[in-house]
Amino acid sequence: MLSGFVTVSDPDGGSVTELRAVHATDVDLAAGTIQLGHRPHPTPLDAHTTTALRRVLAHRQATRADNPHLLVNQKTKTIAGPVSTVYLTVDRLAQRGGQHSQHSWPPPGSHRYA
Repeated sequence: MLSGFVTVSDPDGGSVTELRAVHATDVDLAAGTIQLGHRPHPTPLDAHTTTALRRVLAHRQATRADNPHLLVNQKTKTIAGPVSTVYLTVDRLAQRGGQHSQHSWPPPGSHRYA
């Protein structure tokens, strides 16, 4: 599990630090992989994640997102910085009263790509 955002075939998944640093160009949809941090090889993605990322990247292209990072929110969509660590922390959802498992990020209904 890739910190709850995308599922990967790699059992180690990715850390929050690695996820925050991912740029849209780190995703290779044709190969079904994502480059995480300084890992020596791209991490394979499962079919569902590849489909979700295809939609995310199409949306980014359609909206001409200024931020090069894959994960953006309302606060970071017009700047070059990554989302905050808190944004990717599952505990934040519990504080908002969200009913979810740690394997559903973003929570159902909160994001069009969930």
